[in-house]
Amino acid sequence: MKRRFNVTGSCIPQRHYMVGLDSRLKKIKEDFVDYGSYFVINRGRQYGKTTTLKALKNYLAEEYIVVSLDFQMLGTEDFADEARFSSAFLDVFVRACEIRGIDREDELLKPLKELAGGKGYGLKEMFAVLSGVCGNSKKPVVLMIDEVDSASNNQVFVDFLAQLRSYYLNRDERRNDIIVDYKGEQFIVELKIWHGNEYNERREQQFTDYLDYYHKDKGYMLSFNFNKNKETGVREVKAGKKTIVEGVV
Repeated sequence: MKRRFNVTGSCIPQRHYMVGLDSRLKKIKEDFVDYGSYFVINRGRQYGKTTTLKALKNYLAEEYIVVSLDFQMLGTEDFADEARFSSAFLDVFVRACEIRGIDREDELLKPLKELAGGKGYGLKEMFAVLSGVCGNSKKPVVLMIDEVDSASNNQVFVDFLAQLRSYYLNRDERRNDIIVDYKGEQFIVELKIWHGNEYNERREQQFTDYLDYYHKDKGYMLSFNFNKNKETGVREVKAGKKTIVEGVV
């Protein structure tokens, strides 16, 4: 196939003349991705942003699960409210994973497909499930979103970015959950380290979101307190409509 210079969209090495990207991709990986940073590529049209993202997706594939989304795939109606946006986002997310053929695809995507098949969920439920998928992945997950400017004037997109940033900032507060199946019934148990009352209250709220996903009204939290003057024991806490049995050791 003949090649030519291209000024009307992303460049494809087999079809277009283009500069080598290896050094640029290496720098992005080493300076940003490997450190777990989030970053923005922001330039004018036809500066190679999409071309760079497509090349980066393949460059990272060996060490990371890369989910690359294009917000031009979402229509105006998809930004009407949380429910529509969440449904459209999950649909694009799942299709992007299926196209890439990621490891343990069926196992990882099952919770997303189950949520997508339901109704009445929004950003809170979507992020709770996405967080679980990332936590269960053997490789780190990299999310790339192209053409975000097409969605920047929508409030639901602003809410999406706010929750995405919140999960990013709290990414090291990893949950350690145990799901016990006993005589046909599931018991959800979260293990954590005690970091004070304020931290504990935040974890309680996050845990209720997790219980929502499993359609449970009751869950169990076991906190390991390493303070010398700790108070141990068991108590029952009401968090909204949920009941949490908390134990401190």
